[in-house]
Amino acid sequence: MQERIAPNPGTIGKFIPSLRDRAQEVRFRASRATAEQRETRATLILFIIVNSSFAVIDVILYPEVLKDLLLLRLVLANAVLVAFLALSFVPGLKRRIAPIFFVVTFLYVVFYAFFCETANAPPLYVSGIVMLFFGIYTIAPLRYAEAVVLG
Repeated sequence: MQERIAPNPGTIGKFIPSLRDRAQEVRFRASRATAEQRETRATLILFIIVNSSFAVIDVILYPEVLKDLLLLRLVLANAVLVAFLALSFVPGLKRRIAPIFFVVTFLYVVFYAFFCETANAPPLYVSGIVMLFFGIYTIAPLRYAEAVVLG
């Protein structure tokens, strides 16, 4: 079994985990790019599934504005998510995962605001956005500092 070696404290940034040697950081990011791209795709697919599954709740809670809500949720929000999923296949964006999640998160928050306004949802319903923030920290392949800024 290979012995684990603790990193030299002089090589890792104190506040934002990154290698102090810029060339090493670039090589590390390049080596992680394929895995982060795969994780991004999986996260976006999961997001589409979770967003779509809430349509069932919309049917039960908001039948009077159901058409508008389903248009927002299943057409608009999912179209944006699918578009970003498609963008994840663009080779030049392989190392640009954080900006993709920034835009997706911003657009979803805007979508959620329109959704709550259309449904005239009670304030408690807005707490559903917590799931998005939970995903930022636990599912999205973001560095900690990026997740903090996005959250």
